[in-house]
Amino acid sequence: MIKQVSVIFLLVAFLAADPALAQRGTPLEGIVAVVNEDVILRSELEHRSASIRDNIANSGNPMPPMNVLRRQVLERMIVERVQLQRAEMAGIVMSEDMLNQTMSNIAANNGMTLEEFAAAAAQEGVNFARIREEVRNDMTMQQIRQREVLSRIEITQRDIDAFLASAEAQSLDSREFQVSHILLRLDTDASGQEIERVRALSEELLRRAREGEDFAQLAVSHSQGQQALEGGDLGWRRSTQLPSVFAERVVSMQTGQVADIIRTSGAVHIIKLNEVRGGQERVIRSQTRAAHIVVLPGPLMNEGRALSRLNEVHEQLQQGADFADMARQHSEDVGSAGSGGLLGWISPGELPGEFENTLAGLEPGQFSRPFATPFGWHIAKVLERRDHDSTEEIRMARAAQILRERRAEEATENWLRRLYDEAYIENRLDG
Repeated sequence: MIKQVSVIFLLVAFLAADPALAQRGTPLEGIVAVVNEDVILRSELEHRSASIRDNIANSGNPMPPMNVLRRQVLERMIVERVQLQRAEMAGIVMSEDMLNQTMSNIAANNGMTLEEFAAAAAQEGVNFARIREEVRNDMTMQQIRQREVLSRIEITQRDIDAFLASAEAQSLDSREFQVSHILLRLDTDASGQEIERVRALSEELLRRAREGEDFAQLAVSHSQGQQALEGGDLGWRRSTQLPSVFAERVVSMQTGQVADIIRTSGAVHIIKLNEVRGGQERVIRSQTRAAHIVVLPGPLMNEGRALSRLNEVHEQLQQGADFADMARQHSEDVGSAGSGGLLGWISPGELPGEFENTLAGLEPGQFSRPFATPFGWHIAKVLERRDHDSTEEIRMARAAQILRERRAEEATENWLRRLYDEAYIENRLDG
Protein backbone atom coordinates (compact mmCIF):
# COMPACT_ATOMS: atom_id res chain seq x y z
CA MET A 1 0.00 0.00 0.00
CA ILE A 2 1.07 3.58 -0.51
CA LYS A 3 2.45 5.18 2.63
CA GLN A 4 1.46 8.80 2.87
CA VAL A 5 4.45 10.19 4.67
CA SER A 6 6.59 13.26 4.36
CA VAL A 7 9.14 13.81 1.64
CA ILE A 8 11.88 14.00 4.26
CA PHE A 9 10.98 10.57 5.64
CA LEU A 10 11.04 9.01 2.19
CA LEU A 11 14.42 10.52 1.38
CA VAL A 12 15.81 9.25 4.68
CA ALA A 13 14.38 5.82 3.96
CA PHE A 14 15.92 5.86 0.50
CA LEU A 15 19.34 6.74 1.90
CA ALA A 16 19.03 4.16 4.64
CA ALA A 17 18.25 1.50 2.06
CA ASP A 18 21.63 2.11 0.41
CA PRO A 19 23.99 3.82 2.89
CA ALA A 20 26.97 3.23 0.60
CA LEU A 21 25.29 5.40 -2.01
CA ALA A 22 24.93 8.26 0.47
CA GLN A 23 28.52 7.85 1.69
CA ARG A 24 29.89 8.07 -1.86
CA GLY A 25 28.08 11.35 -2.31
CA THR A 26 26.46 10.10 -5.55
CA PRO A 27 23.83 12.62 -6.65
CA LEU A 28 20.43 11.06 -6.05
CA GLU A 29 18.61 13.65 -8.15
CA GLY A 30 15.80 12.85 -5.74
CA ILE A 31 12.16 13.12 -6.55
CA VAL A 32 10.71 13.20 -10.05
CA ALA A 33 7.07 13.69 -9.02
CA VAL A 34 4.95 14.53 -6.02
CA VAL A 35 1.49 12.94 -5.92
CA ASN A 36 -0.52 14.32 -3.01
CA GLU A 37 1.56 13.32 0.03
CA ASP A 38 3.46 10.62 -1.82
CA VAL A 39 6.51 10.87 -4.07
CA ILE A 40 7.99 9.02 -7.02
CA LEU A 41 11.77 8.66 -6.82
CA ARG A 42 14.07 8.76 -9.81
CA SER A 43 15.25 5.24 -9.01
CA GLU A 44 11.67 3.98 -9.32
CA LEU A 45 11.23 5.75 -12.63
CA GLU A 46 14.52 4.40 -14.01
CA HIS A 47 13.63 0.85 -12.99
CA ARG A 48 10.19 1.02 -14.59
CA SER A 49 11.54 2.72 -17.71
CA ALA A 50 14.18 0.00 -18.15
CA SER A 51 11.54 -2.71 -17.79
CA ILE A 52 9.21 -1.09 -20.34
CA ARG A 53 12.13 -0.41 -22.69
CA ASP A 54 12.90 -4.14 -22.65
CA ASN A 55 9.24 -4.95 -23.34
CA ILE A 56 9.16 -2.57 -26.30
CA ALA A 57 12.38 -4.05 -27.69
CA ASN A 58 11.01 -7.59 -27.37
CA SER A 59 7.71 -6.64 -29.00
CA GLY A 60 9.39 -5.17 -32.06
CA ASN A 61 7.61 -1.81 -31.66
CA PRO A 62 9.63 1.32 -32.44
CA MET A 63 11.73 2.58 -29.54
CA PRO A 64 10.99 6.20 -28.59
CA PRO A 65 13.71 8.57 -27.40
CA MET A 66 14.48 8.01 -23.72
CA ASN A 67 13.16 11.43 -22.67
CA VAL A 68 9.82 10.62 -24.32
CA LEU A 69 9.75 7.15 -22.77
CA ARG A 70 10.47 8.51 -19.28
CA ARG A 71 7.75 11.12 -19.63
CA GLN A 72 5.18 8.49 -20.65
CA VAL A 73 6.26 6.07 -17.93
CA LEU A 74 6.11 8.76 -15.27
CA GLU A 75 2.60 9.70 -16.36
CA ARG A 76 1.54 6.07 -16.01
CA MET A 77 3.13 5.85 -12.55
CA ILE A 78 1.30 8.98 -11.41
CA VAL A 79 -2.03 7.51 -12.53
CA GLU A 80 -1.20 4.31 -10.63
CA ARG A 81 -0.34 6.24 -7.48
CA VAL A 82 -3.62 8.15 -7.36
CA GLN A 83 -5.46 4.82 -7.66
CA LEU A 84 -3.42 3.21 -4.90
CA GLN A 85 -3.97 6.21 -2.67
CA ARG A 86 -7.70 6.02 -3.31
CA ALA A 87 -7.62 2.31 -2.41
CA GLU A 88 -5.84 3.08 0.83
CA MET A 89 -8.44 5.70 1.72
CA ALA A 90 -11.14 3.09 1.03
CA GLY A 91 -9.45 0.63 3.40
CA ILE A 92 -8.53 -1.92 0.76
CA VAL A 93 -5.75 -4.21 1.99
CA MET A 94 -4.54 -7.10 -0.13
CA SER A 95 -3.98 -10.10 2.13
CA GLU A 96 -0.86 -12.24 1.87
CA ASP A 97 -3.02 -15.28 1.19
CA MET A 98 -4.68 -13.60 -1.81
CA LEU A 99 -1.33 -12.37 -3.08
CA ASN A 100 0.28 -15.80 -2.69
CA GLN A 101 -2.61 -17.44 -4.53
CA THR A 102 -2.31 -14.98 -7.42
CA MET A 103 1.46 -15.46 -7.56
CA SER A 104 0.94 -19.23 -7.61
CA ASN A 105 -1.53 -18.84 -10.49
CA ILE A 106 0.99 -16.74 -12.44
CA ALA A 107 3.65 -19.38 -11.85
CA ALA A 108 1.28 -22.18 -12.89
CA ASN A 109 0.42 -20.33 -16.11
CA ASN A 110 4.15 -20.45 -16.86
CA GLY A 111 4.34 -24.17 -16.04
CA MET A 112 6.16 -23.67 -12.72
CA THR A 113 5.60 -23.87 -9.01
CA LEU A 114 5.87 -20.65 -7.04
CA GLU A 115 9.29 -21.71 -5.77
CA GLU A 116 10.49 -22.46 -9.30
CA PHE A 117 9.11 -19.12 -10.47
CA ALA A 118 11.04 -17.28 -7.74
CA ALA A 119 14.22 -19.20 -8.60
CA ALA A 120 13.82 -18.41 -12.32
CA ALA A 121 13.36 -14.73 -11.52
CA ALA A 122 16.50 -14.72 -9.38
CA GLN A 123 18.47 -16.50 -12.11
CA GLU A 124 17.48 -13.75 -14.57
CA GLY A 125 18.45 -11.06 -12.09
CA VAL A 126 14.86 -9.98 -11.39
CA ASN A 127 13.95 -8.92 -7.87
CA PHE A 128 11.16 -11.31 -6.81
CA ALA A 129 10.04 -9.05 -3.97
CA ARG A 130 9.57 -6.25 -6.49
CA ILE A 131 7.48 -8.56 -8.69
CA ARG A 132 5.28 -9.39 -5.69
CA GLU A 133 4.82 -5.70 -4.90
CA GLU A 134 3.87 -4.89 -8.50
CA VAL A 135 1.35 -7.74 -8.54
CA ARG A 136 -0.03 -6.54 -5.19
CA ASN A 137 -0.46 -3.05 -6.63
CA ASP A 138 -2.19 -4.40 -9.74
CA MET A 139 -4.60 -6.41 -7.58
CA THR A 140 -5.27 -3.39 -5.38
CA MET A 141 -6.03 -1.17 -8.37
CA GLN A 142 -8.34 -3.81 -9.82
CA GLN A 143 -10.22 -3.99 -6.54
CA ILE A 144 -10.71 -0.23 -6.16
CA ARG A 145 -11.87 0.00 -9.79
CA GLN A 146 -14.28 -2.86 -9.15
CA ARG A 147 -15.66 -1.17 -6.04
CA GLU A 148 -15.94 2.40 -7.31
CA VAL A 149 -16.59 1.90 -11.03
CA LEU A 150 -17.41 -1.58 -12.29
CA SER A 151 -19.83 -2.62 -9.54
CA ARG A 152 -21.99 0.43 -10.27
CA ILE A 153 -22.54 -0.40 -13.93
CA GLU A 154 -26.05 -1.74 -14.58
CA ILE A 155 -27.19 -3.36 -17.82
CA THR A 156 -30.96 -3.82 -18.22
CA GLN A 157 -32.91 -5.98 -20.65
CA ARG A 158 -34.03 -2.76 -22.31
CA ASP A 159 -30.36 -1.83 -22.84
CA ILE A 160 -29.70 -5.22 -24.42
CA ASP A 161 -32.75 -5.06 -26.68
CA ALA A 162 -31.88 -1.54 -27.84
CA PHE A 163 -28.33 -2.54 -28.58
CA LEU A 164 -29.33 -5.66 -30.52
CA ALA A 165 -31.75 -3.55 -32.57
CA SER A 166 -28.99 -1.14 -33.59
CA ALA A 167 -27.09 -1.27 -36.85
CA GLU A 168 -23.87 -1.63 -34.90
CA ALA A 169 -24.96 -4.99 -33.52
CA GLN A 170 -25.07 -6.48 -37.00
CA SER A 171 -21.34 -7.15 -36.75
CA LEU A 172 -21.65 -8.69 -33.29
CA ASP A 173 -20.91 -12.20 -34.50
CA SER A 174 -18.56 -11.40 -37.35
CA ARG A 175 -15.52 -9.20 -37.66
CA GLU A 176 -12.74 -8.28 -35.27
CA PHE A 177 -10.67 -5.13 -35.72
CA GLN A 178 -7.08 -4.37 -34.77
CA VAL A 179 -7.00 -0.63 -34.05
CA SER A 180 -4.30 1.79 -32.92
CA HIS A 181 -5.13 4.98 -31.05
CA ILE A 182 -3.63 8.37 -30.21
CA LEU A 183 -5.30 10.36 -27.42
CA LEU A 184 -4.66 14.02 -26.65
CA ARG A 185 -6.31 15.35 -23.50
CA LEU A 186 -8.36 18.53 -23.76
CA ASP A 187 -10.17 19.62 -20.60
CA THR A 188 -13.63 21.10 -21.01
CA ASP A 189 -12.44 24.32 -19.34
CA ALA A 190 -9.24 24.55 -21.40
CA SER A 191 -8.08 28.01 -22.45
CA GLY A 192 -8.30 29.18 -26.03
CA GLN A 193 -4.54 28.86 -26.31
CA GLU A 194 -4.62 25.23 -25.13
CA ILE A 195 -7.48 24.39 -27.49
CA GLU A 196 -5.52 25.83 -30.39
CA ARG A 197 -2.37 23.91 -29.37
CA VAL A 198 -4.20 20.57 -29.23
CA ARG A 199 -6.04 21.30 -32.49
CA ALA A 200 -2.80 22.09 -34.30
CA LEU A 201 -1.01 19.06 -32.85
CA SER A 202 -3.86 16.68 -33.71
CA GLU A 203 -4.01 17.95 -37.30
CA GLU A 204 -0.24 17.62 -37.64
CA LEU A 205 -0.31 14.04 -36.30
CA LEU A 206 -3.21 13.16 -38.60
CA ARG A 207 -1.29 14.52 -41.58
CA ARG A 208 1.89 12.67 -40.66
CA ALA A 209 0.01 9.41 -40.10
CA ARG A 210 -1.79 9.69 -43.44
CA GLU A 211 1.50 10.45 -45.20
CA GLY A 212 2.82 7.09 -44.01
CA GLU A 213 4.76 7.94 -40.85
CA ASP A 214 4.85 5.06 -38.36
CA PHE A 215 1.62 5.34 -36.33
CA ALA A 216 3.03 3.38 -33.39
CA GLN A 217 5.97 5.77 -33.11
CA LEU A 218 3.61 8.76 -33.20
CA ALA A 219 1.52 7.16 -30.44
CA VAL A 220 4.53 6.41 -28.25
CA SER A 221 5.82 9.97 -28.66
CA HIS A 222 2.58 11.94 -28.35
CA SER A 223 -0.40 9.92 -27.10
CA GLN A 224 -1.66 10.39 -23.56
CA GLY A 225 -3.75 7.23 -23.66
CA GLN A 226 -3.23 4.16 -21.48
CA GLN A 227 -1.82 2.17 -24.44
CA ALA A 228 0.66 4.85 -25.53
CA LEU A 229 3.72 2.79 -24.65
CA GLU A 230 2.34 -0.11 -26.68
CA GLY A 231 2.21 2.10 -29.75
CA GLY A 232 -1.45 2.89 -29.11
CA ASP A 233 -2.38 -0.73 -29.91
CA LEU A 234 -5.89 -1.52 -28.59
CA GLY A 235 -5.55 -5.18 -29.56
CA TRP A 236 -8.11 -7.29 -31.41
CA ARG A 237 -11.66 -6.20 -30.60
CA ARG A 238 -15.08 -6.59 -32.08
CA SER A 239 -16.60 -3.28 -33.07
CA THR A 240 -18.86 -3.56 -30.05
CA GLN A 241 -15.87 -3.81 -27.73
CA LEU A 242 -14.58 -0.46 -28.93
CA PRO A 243 -15.74 2.89 -27.57
CA SER A 244 -18.89 3.75 -29.49
CA VAL A 245 -17.35 6.83 -31.15
CA PHE A 246 -14.62 4.56 -32.57
CA ALA A 247 -16.96 1.74 -33.57
CA GLU A 248 -19.14 4.05 -35.67
CA ARG A 249 -16.14 4.74 -37.89
CA VAL A 250 -14.21 1.49 -37.77
CA VAL A 251 -16.99 -0.66 -39.26
CA SER A 252 -16.79 1.30 -42.53
CA MET A 253 -13.00 1.92 -42.69
CA GLN A 254 -10.52 0.21 -44.98
CA THR A 255 -7.46 -1.59 -43.65
CA GLY A 256 -4.62 0.90 -43.17
CA GLN A 257 -6.94 3.90 -43.12
CA VAL A 258 -6.59 6.68 -40.54
CA ALA A 259 -9.94 8.20 -39.54
CA ASP A 260 -10.71 11.89 -39.29
CA ILE A 261 -10.06 13.49 -35.92
CA ILE A 262 -12.58 12.42 -33.27
CA ARG A 263 -13.50 14.85 -30.51
CA THR A 264 -15.08 13.69 -27.25
CA SER A 265 -15.60 15.30 -23.87
CA GLY A 266 -12.12 15.82 -22.47
CA ALA A 267 -10.06 14.43 -25.35
CA VAL A 268 -9.17 14.37 -29.05
CA HIS A 269 -8.56 11.02 -30.75
CA ILE A 270 -6.88 9.71 -33.88
CA ILE A 271 -7.43 6.05 -34.81
CA LYS A 272 -5.99 3.76 -37.46
CA LEU A 273 -7.45 0.46 -38.62
CA ASN A 274 -4.58 -2.00 -38.98
CA GLU A 275 -6.29 -5.32 -39.77
CA VAL A 276 -9.69 -7.04 -39.91
CA ARG A 277 -10.42 -10.70 -39.34
CA GLY A 278 -13.30 -13.11 -38.72
CA GLY A 279 -16.68 -13.88 -40.23
CA GLN A 280 -20.19 -15.09 -39.46
CA GLU A 281 -20.37 -17.75 -36.76
CA ARG A 282 -23.11 -19.84 -35.23
CA VAL A 283 -22.93 -21.79 -31.98
CA ILE A 284 -24.49 -25.25 -31.76
CA ARG A 285 -24.62 -26.80 -28.30
CA SER A 286 -25.57 -30.29 -27.22
CA GLN A 287 -28.28 -29.81 -24.57
CA THR A 288 -29.90 -32.23 -22.16
CA ARG A 289 -33.44 -31.95 -20.81
CA ALA A 290 -33.29 -33.44 -17.35
CA ALA A 291 -35.07 -33.78 -14.01
CA HIS A 292 -33.84 -34.62 -10.54
CA ILE A 293 -34.81 -35.53 -7.01
CA VAL A 294 -32.61 -34.11 -4.27
CA VAL A 295 -32.37 -34.66 -0.52
CA LEU A 296 -30.43 -32.07 1.45
CA PRO A 297 -28.41 -33.15 4.50
CA GLY A 298 -28.85 -30.84 7.48
CA PRO A 299 -29.12 -30.66 11.27
CA LEU A 300 -32.01 -33.14 11.31
CA MET A 301 -30.67 -35.41 8.58
CA ASN A 302 -27.01 -36.35 8.28
CA GLU A 303 -25.33 -37.64 5.12
CA GLY A 304 -26.06 -41.27 5.97
CA ARG A 305 -29.78 -40.73 6.55
CA ALA A 306 -30.07 -38.59 3.44
CA LEU A 307 -28.49 -41.31 1.30
CA SER A 308 -30.63 -43.99 2.94
CA ARG A 309 -33.80 -42.03 2.18
CA LEU A 310 -32.79 -41.50 -1.44
CA ASN A 311 -31.94 -45.20 -1.80
CA GLU A 312 -35.54 -45.98 -0.82
CA VAL A 313 -36.76 -43.58 -3.52
CA HIS A 314 -34.45 -45.27 -6.02
CA GLU A 315 -35.92 -48.69 -5.19
CA GLN A 316 -39.44 -47.39 -5.80
CA LEU A 317 -38.35 -45.94 -9.15
CA GLN A 318 -36.89 -49.33 -10.13
CA GLN A 319 -40.25 -50.89 -9.26
CA GLY A 320 -41.99 -48.55 -11.72
CA ALA A 321 -42.89 -45.47 -9.66
CA ASP A 322 -43.34 -42.31 -11.74
CA PHE A 323 -40.27 -40.06 -11.52
CA ALA A 324 -42.26 -36.81 -11.56
CA ASP A 325 -44.58 -38.03 -8.79
CA MET A 326 -41.59 -39.10 -6.65
CA ALA A 327 -39.95 -35.71 -7.19
CA ARG A 328 -43.11 -33.90 -6.02
CA GLN A 329 -43.27 -36.09 -2.91
CA HIS A 330 -39.62 -36.29 -1.90
CA SER A 331 -37.43 -33.67 -3.60
CA GLU A 332 -36.27 -30.78 -1.40
CA ASP A 333 -35.49 -28.50 -4.35
CA VAL A 334 -38.34 -26.01 -3.99
CA GLY A 335 -37.61 -24.59 -7.42
CA SER A 336 -38.18 -27.83 -9.33
CA ALA A 337 -40.15 -30.19 -7.06
CA GLY A 338 -43.52 -28.72 -8.03
CA SER A 339 -42.83 -29.40 -11.72
CA GLY A 340 -41.80 -33.00 -11.12
CA GLY A 341 -38.11 -32.21 -10.65
CA LEU A 342 -37.85 -30.66 -14.12
CA LEU A 343 -34.60 -28.74 -14.71
CA GLY A 344 -35.31 -27.76 -18.30
CA TRP A 345 -32.74 -27.71 -21.09
CA ILE A 346 -29.20 -27.71 -19.74
CA SER A 347 -26.12 -26.56 -21.64
CA PRO A 348 -22.56 -27.66 -20.80
CA GLY A 349 -21.10 -25.79 -17.84
CA GLU A 350 -24.42 -24.90 -16.21
CA LEU A 351 -24.39 -27.62 -13.54
CA PRO A 352 -21.75 -28.98 -11.13
CA GLY A 353 -19.28 -31.38 -12.72
CA GLU A 354 -20.56 -34.37 -10.77
CA PHE A 355 -24.06 -33.74 -12.06
CA GLU A 356 -22.98 -33.26 -15.69
CA ASN A 357 -20.81 -36.39 -15.58
CA THR A 358 -23.76 -38.42 -14.30
CA LEU A 359 -26.08 -37.10 -17.02
CA ALA A 360 -23.46 -37.91 -19.65
CA GLY A 361 -23.61 -41.59 -18.70
CA LEU A 362 -27.39 -41.88 -19.12
CA GLU A 363 -29.52 -42.50 -22.18
CA PRO A 364 -32.84 -40.69 -22.63
CA GLY A 365 -35.40 -42.28 -20.31
CA GLN A 366 -32.80 -43.59 -17.86
CA PHE A 367 -32.33 -42.41 -14.27
CA SER A 368 -29.20 -42.61 -12.14
CA ARG A 369 -28.29 -44.18 -8.85
CA PRO A 370 -28.01 -41.67 -5.96
CA PHE A 371 -24.95 -39.42 -6.26
CA ALA A 372 -23.57 -36.49 -4.34
CA THR A 373 -22.78 -32.90 -5.31
CA PRO A 374 -21.86 -30.00 -3.00
CA PHE A 375 -25.61 -29.26 -2.82
CA GLY A 376 -26.91 -32.63 -1.64
CA TRP A 377 -27.77 -36.19 -2.74
CA HIS A 378 -29.49 -36.54 -6.12
CA ILE A 379 -31.15 -38.93 -8.49
CA ALA A 380 -31.10 -37.56 -12.03
CA LYS A 381 -33.08 -38.55 -15.10
CA VAL A 382 -32.37 -37.72 -18.73
CA LEU A 383 -35.61 -36.95 -20.57
CA GLU A 384 -34.22 -36.09 -24.02
CA ARG A 385 -31.27 -34.58 -25.86
CA ARG A 386 -30.89 -32.15 -28.73
CA ASP A 387 -28.35 -30.15 -30.69
CA HIS A 388 -29.53 -26.60 -30.14
CA ASP A 389 -28.61 -23.43 -31.97
CA SER A 390 -27.66 -21.26 -29.00
CA THR A 391 -26.51 -18.36 -31.13
CA GLU A 392 -29.29 -16.03 -30.04
CA GLU A 393 -28.89 -16.73 -26.32
CA ILE A 394 -25.14 -16.31 -26.60
CA ARG A 395 -25.70 -13.17 -28.68
CA MET A 396 -27.81 -11.64 -25.90
CA ALA A 397 -25.27 -12.63 -23.24
CA ARG A 398 -22.48 -11.20 -25.36
CA ALA A 399 -24.43 -7.99 -25.90
CA ALA A 400 -24.74 -7.56 -22.14
CA GLN A 401 -21.02 -8.21 -21.73
CA ILE A 402 -20.15 -5.76 -24.50
CA LEU A 403 -22.30 -3.03 -23.00
CA ARG A 404 -20.75 -3.65 -19.59
CA GLU A 405 -17.19 -3.60 -20.94
CA ARG A 406 -17.83 -0.49 -23.00
CA ARG A 407 -19.38 1.39 -20.11
CA ALA A 408 -16.62 0.13 -17.85
CA GLU A 409 -13.92 1.48 -20.17
CA GLU A 410 -15.58 4.88 -20.47
CA ALA A 411 -16.46 5.05 -16.77
CA THR A 412 -12.93 4.02 -15.76
CA GLU A 413 -11.40 6.69 -17.98
CA ASN A 414 -13.68 9.35 -16.46
CA TRP A 415 -12.96 8.09 -12.95
CA LEU A 416 -9.19 8.18 -13.55
CA ARG A 417 -9.44 11.68 -14.98
CA ARG A 418 -11.38 12.81 -11.90
CA LEU A 419 -8.83 11.27 -9.52
CA TYR A 420 -6.03 12.90 -11.50
CA ASP A 421 -7.72 16.32 -11.54
CA GLU A 422 -8.45 16.18 -7.80
CA ALA A 423 -4.89 15.22 -6.87
CA TYR A 424 -2.01 17.55 -6.14
CA ILE A 425 0.56 16.58 -8.77
CA GLU A 426 3.96 18.16 -9.21
CA ASN A 427 5.99 16.81 -12.12
CA ARG A 428 9.70 17.54 -11.55
CA LEU A 429 11.09 15.39 -14.34
CA ASP A 430 12.03 18.31 -16.54
CA GLY A 431 12.72 20.66 -13.69
